[in-house]
Amino acid sequence: MDHCSKVRVEHCVFAVTTSALQPTNSYIGIYLNSGMDISLIANTLDNVLIGIMTHDYQNDLRITTTPRRNHRSVSGQDSGSLGQYGIRIDTDHTSACRIENNRIHHFWVGISLRRQAEGSLIAGNHISRSTGTTQDTFPGDVAQLRQYLDNRLYAIDVEAARCELRGNYIDLRTAAWVVYA
Repeated sequence: MDHCSKVRVEHCVFAVTTSALQPTNSYIGIYLNSGMDISLIANTLDNVLIGIMTHDYQNDLRITTTPRRNHRSVSGQDSGSLGQYGIRIDTDHTSACRIENNRIHHFWVGISLRRQAEGSLIAGNHISRSTGTTQDTFPGDVAQLRQYLDNRLYAIDVEAARCELRGNYIDLRTAAWVVYA
């Protein structure tokens, strides 16, 4: 979607169909570049690198009940979390958004809000990933702790001020992933 307003995308399925043996794809399920009054409701995005990505929006972006799966298994074996971002919100305008009741599975970062998304709400989301490995030892001082946290992948990463996070369920399954706000 490019330079649009008053758009509602509801009950749609966006899926990239590939064989389980093909490498991870580089598709974005829904990309928004400069829009106003956008609602993404009850959609499914499957087998994408980034589920939903905004470059810019102004006023009233709502993402609700959008299940997302990004998981492949080869011969019944878990091949891990393959997507990069479930929802990636970036804007040049100070504008809040609502991200509620989504199911985000098998992405490295579940939800990422950049600085300008001030006053946003992230509520009732379910974020889970397959297991990952880390060989780090737990830090012993503040400098080691900062480096340890900088090397993590985040279920929810919020850079914007005055945001509200509540009622989110996060199933990380490993110490490689953390929550950061």
